[in-house]
Amino acid sequence: MYVKLFEKFNEKWYHGSKEYFTEFKLKKGTLLDYNYIAPIFLTSDKEFAKEHAGYKTPYIYEIEVLTDNIFDYKKLPSGYNLMYYVEDNIKKDNKDYELGKKLYMDIFLENIDVKPYSYQDVDELYSRIITGDYCYLEEVWFYEWLKFNNFDGAYINETGAKNLYIFNPNDLKIINVEKLNY
Repeated sequence: MYVKLFEKFNEKWYHGSKEYFTEFKLKKGTLLDYNYIAPIFLTSDKEFAKEHAGYKTPYIYEIEVLTDNIFDYKKLPSGYNLMYYVEDNIKKDNKDYELGKKLYMDIFLENIDVKPYSYQDVDELYSRIITGDYCYLEEVWFYEWLKFNNFDGAYINETGAKNLYIFNPNDLKIINVEKLNY
């Protein structure tokens, strides 16, 4: 328990934006879907945040994440381990195993509102999710699956940086704002 608290205490998150603001708000609508509500994206890599801030009037926000109810793809068992229980540490009462099994079965049984478009079969999609591939974890159907399963956000892997998205702006606190001068 002490290690988990220590790690959370030292973890820094950043958000890059071309706009100055004092609190996060969810943005609704895209060119293709007016009803789409995007989560708020954060990164542990300040340079990656700078890339997303743009160059006209860039701001870097240092953020404290106020929830630990975050989907962590690294904790899920492989599809092989789901089927064959080959690792000694995976047991039926393991919550990460149960979550992996639920996700796999929801995909397999199509218990999701929006059919994922970017995979060929259940094993391929599940395998891509457990690697944290942002192309798969940033699809609307997956956001909805996370919300239905009461997660506040998810870790994702993009460019090797540890990244995160959060659904509720109340789960974020701005610690510092830095205006970049280019």
